[in-house]
Amino acid sequence: MFVSDVNIQPNRTGLPGIASLESIVGVPAKNKLEHVARMSNLTNSGPEDLVSGSKERKSVLINLAKGLTFPVDRSLVKPKLREEVAQHLGVDWDESCFSTRSTITLEGLVSLLEGGEKWLLSHGHPVGLPKRAFDSPRDKASASCPS
Repeated sequence: MFVSDVNIQPNRTGLPGIASLESIVGVPAKNKLEHVARMSNLTNSGPEDLVSGSKERKSVLINLAKGLTFPVDRSLVKPKLREEVAQHLGVDWDESCFSTRSTITLEGLVSLLEGGEKWLLSHGHPVGLPKRAFDSPRDKASASCPS
């Protein structure tokens, strides 16, 4: 399953690109994939998918940290990286946020997503406006079609 499979409405500005959060802030995400899609959208880092067992990729955390300019060591193992990102976001991170084999639970993704939105708003960034449009129709198509 890919981020592009999630039904997110386009932004009100009509700009091409990853859908805006304007239409979904305050609306609970339905599943892990939708949370990953929204986290990806916060930093306009492009589509992400889940691997087997509904497990998010480490790149979701790396892209969130990079997009929010957090000084984290990207070579850290996923459990340490997620703790550092949570610390930078100022969100609580406990046993309910992760499960075995480095998987972040839905509750953990909720914390990271809400923390990212709050961080952006507190730093004067309007949540929901895309940082860039797609560079070409091919880029747009690749973001909306599974490969």
